[in-house]
Amino acid sequence: MNNLRAGLRFIYRDLRSGELNLLLASLIISVGSVSTITLFSDRLDRALKKESSSFLAADLVVSSDQPIKETEALFKRAKTSDIKSSNILSFMTMMFYGEKMQLVSVKAVDDFYPLRGKLLSGNQPFGAGMETRTGPMPGEIWLESRLFPALGLKINETVELGSGVFKISKVLVRQPDSVGGYGNVAPRVLIHSSDVERTRVIQPGSRVNYRYLFSGEPSKIEKFQEDLGLIFSGSARVLNPKNVAEGLGDAIERGEKILLLGSLLTVMLSGLATFLSANRYVNRHNDHIAILKTLGASPRFVKCVFFAEFSLVALIVGIFGCLLGYFVQDIIFEVASPVFSIDLPEPGPGPLMLAFIMGFFCLFSFAFFPIMELSSTEPVRVLRRNTELYHGDWRSYFLGAIGIFGLMWTFSSDLRLTMILYFGVAFAITIFLGIVIFMVRSSTMIGIRAGNLWRLALSGMRKRLSQTCTQILVFGLAMMMFLVLYLLRTSLLEDWETKIPNSAPNHFVINISEDEINSIVRKLADSNIKSREFYPLIRGSVTHINGVSTKSDKEMIGDERGDVPRAEEARNLTWTSVLPEGNALILGEWWPEDYDGPPLVSIEEDFANRNNLTLQDELTLEVQGSVVRAHISNIRSVDWNNFQPNFFVIFSPGTLEKFSPTYMTSFFLKPEQKIFLNALLSLFPTLTVLEADKFLENIKQIVKYVALAIEFLLALLLAAALAVLVSSLYSSMDERIRQHSILRALGASRKTIIGSLLLEFQLIGFLSGLIACVGAQSIVYFLDTQLFEVTHYLDPYVWVTSPLLGSILVSVLGIFIVRHIVFLPPSMVLTRQ
Repeated sequence: MNNLRAGLRFIYRDLRSGELNLLLASLIISVGSVSTITLFSDRLDRALKKESSSFLAADLVVSSDQPIKETEALFKRAKTSDIKSSNILSFMTMMFYGEKMQLVSVKAVDDFYPLRGKLLSGNQPFGAGMETRTGPMPGEIWLESRLFPALGLKINETVELGSGVFKISKVLVRQPDSVGGYGNVAPRVLIHSSDVERTRVIQPGSRVNYRYLFSGEPSKIEKFQEDLGLIFSGSARVLNPKNVAEGLGDAIERGEKILLLGSLLTVMLSGLATFLSANRYVNRHNDHIAILKTLGASPRFVKCVFFAEFSLVALIVGIFGCLLGYFVQDIIFEVASPVFSIDLPEPGPGPLMLAFIMGFFCLFSFAFFPIMELSSTEPVRVLRRNTELYHGDWRSYFLGAIGIFGLMWTFSSDLRLTMILYFGVAFAITIFLGIVIFMVRSSTMIGIRAGNLWRLALSGMRKRLSQTCTQILVFGLAMMMFLVLYLLRTSLLEDWETKIPNSAPNHFVINISEDEINSIVRKLADSNIKSREFYPLIRGSVTHINGVSTKSDKEMIGDERGDVPRAEEARNLTWTSVLPEGNALILGEWWPEDYDGPPLVSIEEDFANRNNLTLQDELTLEVQGSVVRAHISNIRSVDWNNFQPNFFVIFSPGTLEKFSPTYMTSFFLKPEQKIFLNALLSLFPTLTVLEADKFLENIKQIVKYVALAIEFLLALLLAAALAVLVSSLYSSMDERIRQHSILRALGASRKTIIGSLLLEFQLIGFLSGLIACVGAQSIVYFLDTQLFEVTHYLDPYVWVTSPLLGSILVSVLGIFIVRHIVFLPPSMVLTRQ
């Protein structure tokens, strides 16, 4: 209790004298910036996940081609888990209007659809849509816009589906779960699930897709997914926003990692600011501790008092820092909400708790050994000022380094990302520390031939070698972290723009016969639409691998590779003489263009891994009732995000030509060109069009949100970096005052001192910017190639702007902070020494 009271008195005294100002400000800014960015990242991450869930109309979907027998148990488990549920079924059938007919993709929905996302309907074809809470009522049907001109339909007229007659009540403008378009191979219509039976369309052997939709809190959904395998068995697929489509899952995952990266960088900056502030606090209390010891205070008393004081400081800082972070991120979202145009969930307590704990952890990680050092201050310090300033020792650095690593790992729960970033920074520190010391010490030769201002600037840097190196490294690291996020934004956006250009194919046409190819090419050309390559397609399935049957009862529910087909599943096969765009060989060799040998096959990497396939394995396939055997010639990776036709299995020329293939192609349509599909299908009624335009819009929307998030993170990170710079400059303030007071006493003018300080800060900023550039380019290279798996782009402009920006920032802030030094009377300063 006595120690606590003494700690309170010390806090009161330090607050009145201003000794705690820098430490409190640094810690509050650190905790505030961490809580701001983690709250910002957490809210935006949850918003992105919620937005991406709308592409499925749910958080989790169980999809099956057969009704699930355990449906009742499935929905009962969902209800007990406080999870909302809905079920839909989709099938293809002919829709009739008088003598006219059209193949349509029917989706039958219940009253709870959709669980996520927005269902838009309208009253005019190709007009604007309004959000509606539920789908069509029993007896009603909603039609996609292009069906109206195709069949000459109007609102309130009736159409037939099988034995059922339906009234057209709305135009189906948009449904949330139209991901990729591959489940909607014809114009879409929506009916109520209670009307399916009266259509009498679904008969034994009919192709029907059953989907069971679920939505709820992320933790409950995750637990529910784990329990699915215990509820039922069967060849069902579990879909979530990450595995429903490669491009969408990739966009979400990258967005999550970038938001997480911003939080980790802020934790590192906060640790640096705390380290500098704690060192300055220790150095300014040597006299005070010496007086206490002169009056009989024991080292144990000193330690207890300062631990009590720091505990109270950490408590105050944690509370005010978290409040600051909460209000700042709330203001940011208020300002940014029109830009993001998505519903943002309320902030959760998790980020605030982590930021609060970080305040305690950072303070004591960096303050523990400085406090130990304070307690060993000799009483003779009162009479003799020969005690060296404390700049930290290896124990303090080690404990702080371990503390920051632990915090980063706690924040991220991603050991790989934490290690790449942490050890990348550690490597940069090790290399650049040696370079900085060499450059500062070698400046003696430069100073001999330099003018007075240069000699003073270089002399000051050498005399404060430890502080100079620390300042260069600290601000260099702060700038480096800012540049890491900036360069990542640049490389990821360039990668996305390369893979998803504005003219990326957004419509795919299948079921093309060989004699229709030339006519389709002419039709596309007449409409100024550029078609891509035509790929032959043949359905087939692997029946044996090296003579062993592939039939298996292996459970798919919960399978981590459920998005990769098993060998025995039927799929599209093709052949080509050249390696397709977006494919890269991993093992083996591609066959020559004029190959005319035994049948060979190329296998996609994930397909090979899941089915335990390797080079020279013999695959036996059933194709159109015939048996085809081929050996694996190579294994390749596929860029599934390039929105080109991609295949798991590709054969060498001459293997499948004897069969009757259909062909597929792709092309880009602008929204106003959608009516072209009606003309195309009227000329070629057997074609099937897969519409991927909505899915591409969804991908680009996610990319837009991620880009905006990075820009806001950059602004917040820059503010945190400036706070570190201010702490760094204040940490050397006392020594600068002493040295420049001596220069003033020896006759140096204020102009000379200000000029030397300006040059010193410019040198520090230039070296910091250079270090930041080299370190950031190195870290981003590893993040791009090892974590994000994108092409790394070297940014030449950063090599110029980074040193220049560092020089300007440090010199402007530095002169602003130390400008009062030249106005202090030298006699007043020197008499205090």
